Amino acid sequence: MGCSDYVKELKYLQIRLDQSNMDEPQIKEALLEKAAEQSTIDVPEDQVEREYTALVQAAKQKIRYEYMAEGKPFYGFPESLYTALESLRAEAYCSVKTELLLQAVIEAEHLEISREELEREGLASAKRLEVTPEMARMFYGDDYGLLKNDLLRRKAIDLIYEHAVLV
Repeated sequence: MGCSDYVKELKYLQIRLDQSNMDEPQIKEALLEKAAEQSTIDVPEDQVEREYTALVQAAKQKIRYEYMAEGKPFYGFPESLYTALESLRAEAYCSVKTELLLQAVIEAEHLEISREELEREGLASAKRLEVTPEMARMFYGDDYGLLKNDLLRRKAIDLIYEHAVLV
């Protein structure tokens, strides 16, 4: 199935979603999660495995840091941790599938970000973070590469939100 086929699926997406006590960003996030669940997009196992490995490493690092912050000696991970880490495999799968779905939307709909949009968001970001625009540009890169990916992702989510029928 090509990218445009996945986007066609989304344009006829009907999602049952309890919207009570949810603001628009929460609705969009829940909608994206449901859209990914219902999508038939192919998810390569090697990408899931890379994401899973990254999640496991982050979880282990967090535990090590907590021990260090509390001044406790670290003797290794408890056996129960390895059972808990298996739940991260499902999270890795969902994360990869969601990103692939968003990339399909970006490609199929030819979504783009203008230089003006990048600079406007760069200034807004600098203001939110209470840093100078130059510092924000140093963080994002001169071409605003990190910011561009985030804005493209947001546009794709907005497009899914606009076309979904919430029931």
